[in-house]
Formats: sequence, structure tokens, C-alpha cells
Amino acid sequence: MTIKDIARLSRVSMTTVSRVINNEKVSRERKEKILKIIQRYEYQPDPYAQYLGRRNNAKITRKTGSASKKVGV
Repeated sequence: MTIKDIARLSRVSMTTVSRVINNEKVSRERKEKILKIIQRYEYQPDPYAQYLGRRNNAKITRKTGSASKKVGV
């Protein structure tokens, strides 16, 4: 079971499900609906997926002349 599955069953966006899981602002009705589905299917967040979502993105800086440009990797 993934956030995508919970969102599909709840008929809401994955963002809304994520907000409920992270205890962010969501309407009471939607929150209750999503929490019921989470409990029914015994959803547990995947720790590895959480790690990937939280890690910092590396940046490489390349100097060209007198200005620096940041290039995402």
C-alpha cells in the first residue's frame, strides 16, 4: 500500500494524503476519510521512501569567468 493507493481510494491527491500523514492543514472531513482508509489497510510509511524524500539534493558550482553558476545534479 502506497500514498498513491491511499489517494486513489480516498479520491484525493497524493499531496492531500501526505499532508494528513504529516499532520498539516487539511479539512476535517477529508482528514477523517483518509485516516479511516489508512487504518483499514494498516498503512505504514516506507522508511526508505521517507529517507529519499528528505535527503538534500547535491549542488555543483562551476566558475566561469567572474560569475558562478549553480548546476543541479
